[in-house]
Amino acid sequence: MITTAELCKGLGISRDRLDQWISRGLLKPMHTPAPGVGRTWDLADAMRAVITHRLFSHGIKLSAFGNAEGDNLLASKLANLKGLKNDVAILAFFSEFAGGPLRKETLRPSEVAAFIMDHKLAFLLLVNLDQLEDELIQKFPALV
Repeated sequence: MITTAELCKGLGISRDRLDQWISRGLLKPMHTPAPGVGRTWDLADAMRAVITHRLFSHGIKLSAFGNAEGDNLLASKLANLKGLKNDVAILAFFSEFAGGPLRKETLRPSEVAAFIMDHKLAFLLLVNLDQLEDELIQKFPALV
């Protein structure tokens, strides 16, 4: 586990930005601290924070994950990050038309080219979940 201060410093974001994502429901850490106790982040929570940061850094409106009822779905899309047994997991965030809703799919590396060819894409962000996990463990050894 790492502290919020360690996570923010490692990601290069302010605590205010992170708190804003949490309060807006864009990021829902699995561990909610008791009042007066600082939040700690496990590996899965840190991965969700990094992916949220990457989407934000690429200029993606995080509200683009909303639905017709106005619910924000980014947190739910990131709730169950799962790898692939015996293969690398590539998380694809994409939109098939400009300004359209962002969708998510988990792919094997061997499926990425076909995925790109089979979809008319206005936006695509690929995240190698296995590599991201390794990077976070290297940066934050306390996450092991």
